[in-house]
Amino acid sequence: MKKFIIFLLILSSLSIFSQSIPVFDNSKFKNLSQILKIDSSSYSLSSGILFNNNYKISYSILNANYFSKINDNFILNYNFGYMNYNFNSNLILTNLRLTYNKENFSFSLEIGKSFQK
Repeated sequence: MKKFIIFLLILSSLSIFSQSIPVFDNSKFKNLSQILKIDSSSYSLSSGILFNNNYKISYSILNANYFSKINDNFILNYNFGYMNYNFNSNLILTNLRLTYNKENFSFSLEIGKSFQK
């Protein structure tokens, strides 16, 4: 318990320290309504059959992809998909990606989740 409390104290002091350093200029960021505004989008539909020695899987995927440019360096990407496989199982696929681009450097942070329906 004592180690856990020390860990929380260190973590809280680090968060206070990190908030005092100005990393980004917030004036260059759009407000929330502009961030959620879609700059470009793409849609796709694909289907096929995957074979293996033991089984085969048929699938169909309906996918929607949306891009929003937050500022000159940051791009937010939303991805929503619906997948049906073997004609009886359904998945809902979601994905959120934040990309930072600066000259010859690019970094992405991506979070994805699938839900069985």
